[in-house]
Amino acid sequence: MNSQFILNYTGQKFKETKELNSIDFSKYKTIVECFGGSFGFSRYLYEIKGLKDIQYIIYDNDKDLIDFYNYIKDLLLNDKFEDFINEYNSKMVYIKKQFPYKDHASFIDNKKTKEYIQNIENKHLKFMMMKNIFRGGMSTISDKRNLKFLDMIKQTTFIHNEFNKEDLIEYNKDDTLFYLDPPYLLEDNTAYSNTLDMKHFYEDILYLFENKNVMFIHSYNYLLNYVFGKYKLMEYQKKYAGSRKVVPHYVYTSF
Repeated sequence: MNSQFILNYTGQKFKETKELNSIDFSKYKTIVECFGGSFGFSRYLYEIKGLKDIQYIIYDNDKDLIDFYNYIKDLLLNDKFEDFINEYNSKMVYIKKQFPYKDHASFIDNKKTKEYIQNIENKHLKFMMMKNIFRGGMSTISDKRNLKFLDMIKQTTFIHNEFNKEDLIEYNKDDTLFYLDPPYLLEDNTAYSNTLDMKHFYEDILYLFENKNVMFIHSYNYLLNYVFGKYKLMEYQKKYAGSRKVVPHYVYTSF
């Protein structure tokens, strides 16, 4: 969890990107993170690698998430963010006092807390509070007083769209890098609604490999490695949070 980001995402892309430190990303003018989430890869390049002059473009198929990022961006650009975050922090403090809880499990089922949040008029504030308190079996309450990446959000482009090559053809190959860290084929196959969608999905990835600069990260999968093996650049061992399981991850690149 990254409490210094605007949302308390549990993803590990930010920390995981250090495994790619041997690669020079400074030659690119544009980074397109196709499965945005908390855009951990781009945030790592921005903060840790100091690549602040790059144009970062974040795609995600979650419309509420992209709408939220664009709302925060608009607040920042118009000097209205402070009022928003003060209201968020005030409501979080109220929840701590009004709805105390003993453990995560009991808090997740706290109907009063959910009812309180659902009655908030600002849908983006509601979205942020729900994401930061109720997250896939985990819960947390944290104020957002020492946030990072606000400057980055102001200069980042957020786009709501499914992953597809038609939307990506327009980008210049010479100075653009596409970063792909999609839902893993076997571990998260609920992301693929049917076999035809899956076919189109991987056809579009193959198109990128044949026509663009692309980096594709996936847990080891024999069939995927059979298809993309000639593009393999490196591998690393990933330990999943809250688990002893260590899984090899392969990095495929077209450059």
